[in-house]
Amino acid sequence: MKTRILSVAMCLALAMSLSAQTVQQKLDSDKKECVRGKRPEGKMQKEGKQARQLTASEHAKRMADRMKTTLTLTDKQYNEVYALLLDGAKKRELARTDNNAQRPTNEQMHEARKQFEQKIKGILSDEQYEKWQAERRSHHRHHAAAHLNHQRGMADKSSK
Repeated sequence: MKTRILSVAMCLALAMSLSAQTVQQKLDSDKKECVRGKRPEGKMQKEGKQARQLTASEHAKRMADRMKTTLTLTDKQYNEVYALLLDGAKKRELARTDNNAQRPTNEQMHEARKQFEQKIKGILSDEQYEKWQAERRSHHRHHAAAHLNHQRGMADKSSK
């Protein structure tokens, strides 16, 4: 009787450890994917709910709406900015979904950014363009600081 109880307890302990090990392996693989800059499918969390990734048109509309509010764009400017943002969003979406596509080089991304800025400069007034540049600089500083804090936190965890 004692051996039977002991063998059942050992089986339960083994099953629990295997289950915990499987969960830990899943967490580790998800963490590795996030570290590589890729989000595992269905893992985008927002306010405790799963959020889907925006389509190119949704992303372009959101950005154009934000610019219309902050820069007080006219309807003509809004339509031109939306078209420009939609074109870029479609190209990025195509590159992201095409498994055979090569990742663009830093030079190619820099050139694309320069072309985008020239087109935006042609659409916006000088005052709007300056305000847009200031918003971008502020946004980049905020994200750079957040990235640096994240890196520091990761370094602290690895040294323990």
